[in-house]
Amino acid sequence: MMTEITPEQAVGKKFKGFCGSWVVPQAIITFTDGTFITLEARRDYDGEVVIGSSRLDILSFSNDLLVEGGVFTREELSRISAKRDDEFKAQLANSERDTYERLRKKFEKEK
Repeated sequence: MMTEITPEQAVGKKFKGFCGSWVVPQAIITFTDGTFITLEARRDYDGEVVIGSSRLDILSFSNDLLVEGGVFTREELSRISAKRDDEFKAQLANSERDTYERLRKKFEKEK
């Protein structure tokens, strides 16, 4: 897995690759030392497009692009996806438990 750095840390590094997202205006630039930066296009107050640094949102890129760009291997993406799924399931279970407890208290008071 590559390490995300800031554009300031990228000064002087040797360029390796590039991949862009079709979902959001983000691009990843990879370097030969196993690092990468994420850039994002935004509009400023005058409506001008400016390029600034961003944090990688892997959901904004296809797995193929992330693998081809060398940012992750398929195995790393599988582990990340499994971890994200487990976290989502835990959040859902907590939310359902909270809803159950809230409704149980509400309807027990009515008895």
